[in-house]
Amino acid sequence: MEKRSVTRWTLLSMLLFCVQVILLSLTPLVEYGNAANEFNSIGMWLAVAMVAGMYMVPLGLYRIGVPFSKVVLAILSGFGIFIHLTISMILFTSTFFAGAGVAAVVCSLLSIIVNVIWFFAAFRNRRLAY
Repeated sequence: MEKRSVTRWTLLSMLLFCVQVILLSLTPLVEYGNAANEFNSIGMWLAVAMVAGMYMVPLGLYRIGVPFSKVVLAILSGFGIFIHLTISMILFTSTFFAGAGVAAVVCSLLSIIVNVIWFFAAFRNRRLAY
């Protein structure tokens, strides 16, 4: 039961992170920096594939029962919370709070919520009450 719940929340977290990469490629943030990913470019799709791979490998290891994989997933979830908080703050304090920027902030906030729920799903105590 726990594996199914952790898997669902992990997949939802991965999906939101991939959507976040796509939404950020629609904001004016892509004009800054040499490594910025423009929408529908090879760089954007490689970033989406990299995010998906970084989630799928530890999730696959978790599903087959490798002991340390839950810790790796917890680290990824913690980094996700930090990254999405940072993205939200950048978009809130910049002038990019229009159109795709609003969607990116909403996606970031949803991602933070999902990652917090992931911790509860993964580490809740399952003691039997007598």
